[in-house]
Amino acid sequence: MNKLNIINKSDRFTTIGHPDVFKEIKLMSQHVTDVAGSFKRDILISFLKDHSIKIDWLAGNEALVDMITSGSLKIYHTERLFEAERSNKVFLADLEGYIETELENGPIEARHRNVLSTISSVGPSEGQRYYACAPSPS
Repeated sequence: MNKLNIINKSDRFTTIGHPDVFKEIKLMSQHVTDVAGSFKRDILISFLKDHSIKIDWLAGNEALVDMITSGSLKIYHTERLFEAERSNKVFLADLEGYIETELENGPIEARHRNVLSTISSVGPSEGQRYYACAPSPS
């Protein structure tokens, strides 16, 4: 984080208040979406919180563990936020929840791929048609 953020005990995690963390989590989600293995969410949160990964999680997750420990997965700001707010349980619960949601949902591109593959495999019911929608203006 480039500036000092003062976080009160009653503050909740928001992406607006932590743009660097927001960017890192989005990139993290993009990078780990196609990585094989189980426990991805558990591995990432455990490492971010405590810089530790359970031995039971290593088998089958070598690519993810390598990304994390080699530094190729950019998580500096997120690590610092976990460290700075170690005693703020409400804030950390929000942050963990946000990371879990992003990892479960995957990047927006992956969500669109999933929707499109579902539509193409199911197809419209009799009498229904699908329309292409233009993105909303930003």
